[in-house]
Amino acid sequence: MILAPVSHSGRPSFLADPRILFGRLLKQRLPFSRLSGAQREAALTVLCIITAFVAIVQFDLGSLTLGLVEHRPDFKRDALILAGLTMSIGLAVFAVRRWRELTREVAVRMAAEVRANVLAREDALTGLPNRRALLGELAAALARSGRSGEPVSLLLLDLDRFKPVNDVHGHVAGDRLLQAIAARLRANVRLGEFAARLGGDEFAVIVSHGCDEMGAAVAAAKRIAEALSQTVTLGSIDLHVGVSTGIATFPFDAEDAEVLMRRADVALYRAKESGRGRCQLFDAAMDAEIRERSAIETDLRQAIISGEVLPHFQPMVDLRSGRIVAFEALARWRHPDHGFIPPSRFIPIAEDSGLIGDLGMAILRLGCRHACRWGGDALLAVNISPIQLADRNLADKLLAVLEEEGLPAHRLEVELTENALVSDIEGARTILAQLKAAGVSISLDDFGAGYSSLRHLSSMPFDRVKIDRDFVQGLGASGDPLKIIRAIVGLCTSLGLACTGEGAETFEQVAMLRAAGCSVVQGWYFGEALPADRAAKLAAEGRVPLTRLHGTAQPDSVDGPVLASTMQSHQSPLASGSPGQS
Repeated sequence: MILAPVSHSGRPSFLADPRILFGRLLKQRLPFSRLSGAQREAALTVLCIITAFVAIVQFDLGSLTLGLVEHRPDFKRDALILAGLTMSIGLAVFAVRRWRELTREVAVRMAAEVRANVLAREDALTGLPNRRALLGELAAALARSGRSGEPVSLLLLDLDRFKPVNDVHGHVAGDRLLQAIAARLRANVRLGEFAARLGGDEFAVIVSHGCDEMGAAVAAAKRIAEALSQTVTLGSIDLHVGVSTGIATFPFDAEDAEVLMRRADVALYRAKESGRGRCQLFDAAMDAEIRERSAIETDLRQAIISGEVLPHFQPMVDLRSGRIVAFEALARWRHPDHGFIPPSRFIPIAEDSGLIGDLGMAILRLGCRHACRWGGDALLAVNISPIQLADRNLADKLLAVLEEEGLPAHRLEVELTENALVSDIEGARTILAQLKAAGVSISLDDFGAGYSSLRHLSSMPFDRVKIDRDFVQGLGASGDPLKIIRAIVGLCTSLGLACTGEGAETFEQVAMLRAAGCSVVQGWYFGEALPADRAAKLAAEGRVPLTRLHGTAQPDSVDGPVLASTMQSHQSPLASGSPGQS
């Protein structure tokens, strides 16, 4: 008989616990030691089911045979034996086939688990270890460092000029570039170094170095940056990217992996802020600055919602008549605890944090509300950041605010720089065309400071060009830019565009702009950015006195803004009205 009873010695037989037998078989036929506990239990359970099925069938066959013999004496025992053997062979074949299927299934599942573990720790695009693998390796490295006292540095690498590759050549080229960069990184890491891709265009390298080799991290960063900065050729395209690096070292800069990652990221931010292509070591002052920046971001988010950030208005004056042709709305924030925070401080934070869209819309809405009360036809000028221009629904949003606040579209002028155009010139053209069709005026700001492309002037629907303040403030100084200003004014005249000189602070600068043919001037000489109530009074007057420009005062006798003679002086920590401070 195939099935045996429980042994008289008390030891369980196969019938009592068949998993004992099949546990031995599994160890012989399968890599049983490599199976997880759940896999072992599943395999044994399936085999027990097969065994029980075979036992039941054989028991039934035996009972059937005995019954036939007892009730049919003429039944031939040879035929019964042959039938039993045939059924036994069939069952054995069935059991073997199920056993092989089980073997294959377990092998497939093991391979799938191995592949899943690899994918969980490997970046799918580049084949480098991913963030999860990096964190595991970093924890292990810090543990070893704690025992040996050997410092461990974390290098965070960010590719410079990677976004234009995607914008110009497409994401396929961007992916191929990342693969080439990853291959170079893999080829340039040495013994004791571990490279990984964190995501996007950011990579990381763990460097372990001896106690007397604190320069090892910087040396590794320079070596890797030099390798990754070499030209990458993709077919007929030569691509050039740089590398910015932030470095933090355990145990000097952090006591655990999470803090080390954060501080390396702080150092990386400072490297990119310093001009890119830099290698920056972390220091404690950076952490304090980042905390302050984070606090400003949190407060700014609430300030936009609560209406603490208000528009101030700087006039643009026609030098021929003194008429105020427009007011530029500039964001001003007086913090309830820290007082006045200059735009040069909070505007970059708004751009980096994604708050610039909400901030711009808030300034536009409040500006429209005040402009409706001015009367007259003075325009309201607002700045559009490059980040806002990336929003394909920007035109609809701007026009919706105009409609809600009741300001006619022809009284709005949007200002944008050339830097805002280059990332997506076709998208910008579509947005500007929508605004232009609705009656909104378009102004090109800071002309001469960026690309100064004549193609932009001829292909975009501009109404005004604003000469960059650096040219205006350089008037009368060494390297006099008067010839450049005259050329810009002549170009605007030939193209039928209005021209504004921005940043005029002295009588001499205003007089030279007027002599160069620039008819509209904005700057401290005619007034700083005014709060809404004072701007309303000036708008009601409609003009500023120009007696000084008509010879009643000599240039060297002029001191201070023209508006100081007609309006009460108002001190502002920031007199400039540049777009970067808007």
